[in-house]
Amino acid sequence: AAAAALVLALLTSNSFGSPAGALRKFEKGDFDAARQEFERLLERHPDDTRLHYNAGAAAYRSGEFEDAAKEFGAALRAQDMQLQQQAYYNLGNSLFRLGEPLAKPEEKIETWEKAAQSFESATKLDPQDADAKYNLDVVRKKLEELKQQQQQQQQQQSSKDDQDKKDDKDKKDQQKQGRRNGTATG
Repeated sequence: AAAAALVLALLTSNSFGSPAGALRKFEKGDFDAARQEFERLLERHPDDTRLHYNAGAAAYRSGEFEDAAKEFGAALRAQDMQLQQQAYYNLGNSLFRLGEPLAKPEEKIETWEKAAQSFESATKLDPQDADAKYNLDVVRKKLEELKQQQQQQQQQQSSKDDQDKKDDKDKKDQQKQGRRNGTATG
């Protein structure tokens, strides 16, 4: 699910942009420009969790999932429980997206476990959030599949290693037997 921008009520100078202007850019689909404007506003109001959330929403929509996760993480300090819940939800989405392209199963598992924790936190703050519950279920299933895959690969590797050891031992035994019988070995 796409991150939704919140309406901001801040007084700022035009040199730093305005929350309304950034929101208009976001709504028009100009996510990079909206993000830049939210980031300029953050220079002036670094503790504003709404700005962090909105910068995260713009980064997410731009496909910049690492930056989105950072901004949603900063928004978790919000006193507003609804904003905090949405930040957890969107942090989970960002982390899931970050994990998708990872090649190493251990890294993917670690990232997706963090995504699951974020969705769990979102559902604790709003038990009625069906999207957070659904995403939590999806991530848990993906994690289970990935862990099973990893376990199968480890078992296959272990079987292959055992077979290689057996083959090496058999070859050495044949070489010893060949020397005892006075035959040439290859």
